[in-house]
Amino acid sequence: MPNWREHAKTDLKGYNAIVTGSSAGIGVETVRELAILGAKVVLACRSEEKTKLVIDKLLEESNDLIKSEQLIFLKLDLQSLESIREFSENVKSVFPTIQLLINNAGVMMIPERQLTKDGFEFQLGVNHIGHFYLTYLLKDVLFASGEDVRIVNVSSMYEV
Repeated sequence: MPNWREHAKTDLKGYNAIVTGSSAGIGVETVRELAILGAKVVLACRSEEKTKLVIDKLLEESNDLIKSEQLIFLKLDLQSLESIREFSENVKSVFPTIQLLINNAGVMMIPERQLTKDGFEFQLGVNHIGHFYLTYLLKDVLFASGEDVRIVNVSSMYEV
């Protein structure tokens, strides 16, 4: 079986990436690896306070492999179409191109039925509608990147 790392890009200098849900779990590790490889990474999260702590920790643990200018917090609340539009406009004002969009954020097992700010069932709104809307709004800066663009939609399987 071939080793995927043999074919993986190992130099992402000049790449711009967005990782949603990057203040915990897989999102943090994704940011860490992309930044170590040289990408500039937007941490797209709801909580600035929590995300700033993650950024500080990543910088501290990286032994100077990650530079502070590579990690950028931009507020994104996927339960609000307005927040998604604002985030998209902020991204476009800073980055003419985005090469990597990692749609990682998600919620699950909401104890009671909840709705997003726009009236969608919460899990559907955050995990699906929010990410698809975000991808749609960023299509111009993604397509402007040429052929070397990746959009990754992270999902999980939970068994009770």
